[in-house]
Amino acid sequence: MPKPHGGRLINRVLKRREREKEEYGYSFKREQQLAKDKFEDEKAKTEKEIYLKKEQMEKELAEREKAVSEKEKELDELQKKIVAFPKEIENAVNEAVRETTEKIINEDVKADEISTEVILQSHKKADVLVRLEASEGQCEEPQLLAERISAEINKETGISNKVKIMTIPVCVYTS
Repeated sequence: MPKPHGGRLINRVLKRREREKEEYGYSFKREQQLAKDKFEDEKAKTEKEIYLKKEQMEKELAEREKAVSEKEKELDELQKKIVAFPKEIENAVNEAVRETTEKIINEDVKADEISTEVILQSHKKADVLVRLEASEGQCEEPQLLAERISAEINKETGISNKVKIMTIPVCVYTS
C-alpha cells in the first residue's frame, strides 16, 4: 500500500515546478518586453536624431545653394561690367582729351570750328588729331600749340599722347 503522504508530496513538487515554470515564463516574457521596449525607445530616439540632422543638412544645403546663386548673379553682373569697361574708359578718355584740347585751343586761337579725333592705342597712350578751322593769322605756330595740348592732356588724364594739328585756313571776304 502506498504511503498516504507520498501522493501529496508529489503533488506539491509538481505544483511547485509548475509555479516555477510559470514564474520563469513570466520573468522571461517580462525581460523580453523590457528589452523590446528599450530597443523601440532607442530606435525612436535614433530616428528622431536622424530626422533632425537631415532637416538641418537640408536647411544648410538650401542656404548654400542660395549663396551660390547670389554669387553667380554677382559674377554675371561683374562679367557684364568687365565687357563694357573698355568702352567706358575709351569714352571717358575721348571726352577728357576733347575737352582739354578745345580748352587750350580756345585760350590761344579764335577758331571757327574745332574737330578732335582721338585714337586710343591703349589705356595709357593715344594719338590725337585736331582739325582746326581758323581765320588766317590766328594759328601761326601749330607745333607749339600741339606741344602745349599734348602736355595738358598728359597732365589732366595721365595719358601719353601725340598731337597732330591740321590747320585749315578760313578766308573771310568782305564786300
